[in-house]
Amino acid sequence: MGAEHGLGSCHCREVFETGRGLVVRNTIECPRLPELLVNSEAQNHASVPLRFQRGTLGVMNIACPEGYLFSAQELRFLETIGNQVCLAVDRARTNAAEIRSNAEARALVTLARAIGGSLDESRVIAAVGEYARELLAADRCLVFLGDSPASRCNSRICRGRA
Repeated sequence: MGAEHGLGSCHCREVFETGRGLVVRNTIECPRLPELLVNSEAQNHASVPLRFQRGTLGVMNIACPEGYLFSAQELRFLETIGNQVCLAVDRARTNAAEIRSNAEARALVTLARAIGGSLDESRVIAAVGEYARELLAADRCLVFLGDSPASRCNSRICRGRA
């Protein structure tokens, strides 16, 4: 199960899988936290689950000097911060999905208008290429179209705006 989320076998994995926070007394024992170590000295850290509606999707680790223990109030505060992180990430992901969905809808409308009643092959190819380019935010799109597998293909290049 650890391979699914890349956490291996450490305390972070336990927090990820159970969704419950954990205070660990020694970051040296955690293979995932070398960047939290200062001069390779042992430190305590709190692991806070990042809980979303879909379940726990991450872990936030906070280190402090050896000998310092997080108070119950500090741990509740860290959970509140974790909840705020989850809300912000969800908002950003939702916004990105809405932007993509709106771009797809606009591109489909543009495509439908461009080829709506056209019998001009070049115009249809250009519209399809432009649609694909806009939708994927690509600089260029090259469309090849032939009459049969053995025939010579016609092409149309769609370039982005300079």
